[in-house]
Amino acid sequence: MDVSTETGDYQETAAKVVNMHVSFRVNCALDLRHLAKHLKNATYEPKKIQAVVIKLKNPKATTLVFSSGKAFTVGATCENEAKLATKKVAKMIQKLYPQVRYSNFKVNLFTGVKKFG
Repeated sequence: MDVSTETGDYQETAAKVVNMHVSFRVNCALDLRHLAKHLKNATYEPKKIQAVVIKLKNPKATTLVFSSGKAFTVGATCENEAKLATKKVAKMIQKLYPQVRYSNFKVNLFTGVKKFG
């Protein structure tokens, strides 16, 4: 709650989530070079990070996929967007690896902003 010093009234203002960090698994080992070569909007730069970076436009989110099958997604602004992004990525990977099974979706962190005053 915000406090107005002139009137002593309390005013409610909502916090806004601006970024979520979520994780999920695809439950199989992955060849990162193969993924990067065959997936749209995917890059693999092993000297920078040992993960494939997949950028989605809708919802706007970025996913890091590791060879273990663990993945992290950032950029979504709500849990529904995050779930949609992770499921889209899992489905993209499943086209190359039919044995992929989406699991262990978990919200790890979210960042929000709130205006005071």
